[in-house]
Amino acid sequence: MDLKIVPSVFDYDTYLTEIKNTLSDDKTIYYLDTCFISQMYKLNLTIRSDFYKWINTNINYIKFPHWCYCEYLKRAVNSEKLKEFYPLSRLKEKVNNLNSDFQLLKYFIDDEKVHAINFSNKEEFVNKLNETSKFIETVAKSFKNNEEIESIRDEINNFLPKIVIKNEVIPNGDLKKEFDIRIENKIPPGFDEDKQTNVIGDFIIWKEIINDCKTNSYSKVVFLTNDMKKDWVYTPQKIKYLGRTVQNFDKEKGKFLPAKIADARLVKEFLENTNAQKFYILNFNLFCTLISDINPSVYANLENYTGYITSDIEKAIENDTSDTEIISMKDSSGIALGIESYGIADSMARISTNQDYQDVIDGFKSYNWYKQSSALFNAKSLDFSKLTNTEIFILGRNIYQSACGGENDAAFLLNNPSQIKKYFIDENVQKYIVMGMLFEVYFDNRGELRKELKNRYLQKLFTLISCYSEEFKNVGEYLKSKTNNFVYYLESDCRTKYSFELQIKEKISEEERKFNEIESIKINGHEILFDKYDEHYGSRYLSLTRDYYIFDSLKDIFSTNLCIPLDLVQFENHTSELKNLTIKKWVKIDSKENHCYKLLEE
Repeated sequence: MDLKIVPSVFDYDTYLTEIKNTLSDDKTIYYLDTCFISQMYKLNLTIRSDFYKWINTNINYIKFPHWCYCEYLKRAVNSEKLKEFYPLSRLKEKVNNLNSDFQLLKYFIDDEKVHAINFSNKEEFVNKLNETSKFIETVAKSFKNNEEIESIRDEINNFLPKIVIKNEVIPNGDLKKEFDIRIENKIPPGFDEDKQTNVIGDFIIWKEIINDCKTNSYSKVVFLTNDMKKDWVYTPQKIKYLGRTVQNFDKEKGKFLPAKIADARLVKEFLENTNAQKFYILNFNLFCTLISDINPSVYANLENYTGYITSDIEKAIENDTSDTEIISMKDSSGIALGIESYGIADSMARISTNQDYQDVIDGFKSYNWYKQSSALFNAKSLDFSKLTNTEIFILGRNIYQSACGGENDAAFLLNNPSQIKKYFIDENVQKYIVMGMLFEVYFDNRGELRKELKNRYLQKLFTLISCYSEEFKNVGEYLKSKTNNFVYYLESDCRTKYSFELQIKEKISEEERKFNEIESIKINGHEILFDKYDEHYGSRYLSLTRDYYIFDSLKDIFSTNLCIPLDLVQFENHTSELKNLTIKKWVKIDSKENHCYKLLEE
């Protein structure tokens, strides 16, 4: 096995594709580290549930090294020890310290200083400080540490003993001698001088993984750990990401995109000592991003957690921003609306020079509901005259993403979209906010069409068509340029009626139960139902297969799945008394029928 030379520019695009292919293989074996399991103590129940869903689905292919199990048990037997995993365990202490600082600040501050931070006088500043202090105290009191910790421990206990590998490695003289040689020569893992305790632990974990793979002849292996230290991974200085070369690390500027790759020496050792063909090291954020991208309907909550392609890639630092690409979105009358490329693929968004705006965006990207709520509140008072249209567009995308992630204030705004005019007074700001929200429905943070549309609030956005028809048409035209297969998107008049004609046949199930099977669905005379294995198979399909529908629900189903405003859906030759409807075929809409909206991929 040849040792690969680290390239000067690492092709991160190809790397992500290779990993996604490996994660999609149902025979891939996963090894979990202790710190990967401890991540559960840092997540809310909704996100944890998706992770447990993944565990249960792949329980026969997930392994936990015996050494890791012993490490975890040291803490699991004692709630106080487990607090080392729980980031909020010291929240009350931190709040008390912060309040002490607030008291000192009240005496230290003077009128000159409060004016510098946009307060009219000291009294106004102190009132705001007291309000903030009470809010933080309320938040701190809402967390009952022991109850939460013990609940998470019970959840983990449901699966952890089932995945512990049997071939533990016992530390002995020979192992210690081998480890000392590796440390002396800085051979990974274990040589990181920042590790003060358990220095041999990583080496034992590594030995257990290799031995287990060798014994069982696994072909593809992924090691899941949050320990992204230099004795496991390396950080390329430059990466090719979204087709562009960017700096992966700029310590001087304090900005980086830590795309971390398994150390090439580890990969070589692993492949030479096992029968494996692939070996990757992933942290929790990148892993969640990729599996939610592969199965968005199954792991939607993990997608909301990660949001933009891995939190490891927080800020993009471009080598040359002088020739920024402009994406021109034109409607049929030729009116152009320019959005810079970093707005389309907004995981590559540059750091704004407007600090107030950047703080708002960082708040949204924190995926913390409290910070997102504050971000939305602060967004209303931004000086939009100092922002570009692209920055406003990205703000709209972030508000929509926050609503889909469950933040209450953003969800309220999307459920009541007419309030956008009250939130943002300027008409131009409203247009780019709405267009950003609409764009977020269809496109991911890389500027690629979503496999599953984020259409939770799309029907609400449709109520804004009459006010922002140009913005809707611009997004529609951009959609047309990106795909050959479409579902519905708004026609030029935005009010085209869609007439559904159904052919229904009464049948009897094997259990001798009567049901009504929909054998044909035509939209404005065009058939959209096909057998799964007919000549169209291999195209993009939208499955409506499910037992059983009631007729009254069909309008909502077609409206949601085909993204048609509810009031534009109408049915021909039907009777609302029909029940136990089922669809046994597959929906396909061809682009030739002048629809401009991509079908979902199976």
